Formats: sequence, C-alpha cells, structure tokens
Amino acid sequence: ISHGGGYYSYKKQNTILCLDGGRGGDRLQPVTLEVCDSRNYDQHWNKVKVYTGTEIYLMENRNAPGFSIDGNGGCL
Repeated sequence: ISHGGGYYSYKKQNTILCLDGGRGGDRLQPVTLEVCDSRNYDQHWNKVKVYTGTEIYLMENRNAPGFSIDGNGGCL
C-alpha cells in the first residue's frame, strides 16, 4: 500500500494486518502484525538499497528514521 515519498505498508495476504514497527525507535522492540492504519507512521516502511549493484535492502521505519528491521532478530 503506497503512502507516497517511497513509503509503503506491507499487508499480510487475505487479512487486514500490516507490519507495525511499534513505539518508534526503541531498540530490540518486536515488529508485529497490527490492523492496517494508513495514518500510523509505525506501519510505513521505506525500502533502502544497502549495496549498489545488488538486491540487498533494509526496511527503514518512517516514524523512526535510522531504525530498520533486523531480520535475524525480528525486531527494530
């Protein structure tokens, strides 16, 4: 779901649930599925390319610039 400016919400298929970054930029907080709300910036994500010439990205949270999903720990 596009919110403009390169930010998107990511919705679980066949549900009303979206990825939610929680309370902004708290270290090691869980990323959860919450009811989609386009006004909630904790659900807005920017896909940022990490290395030029690769397909390696990080997902940066709009409400907490500089914080991104840690796929290894499932948290910000």
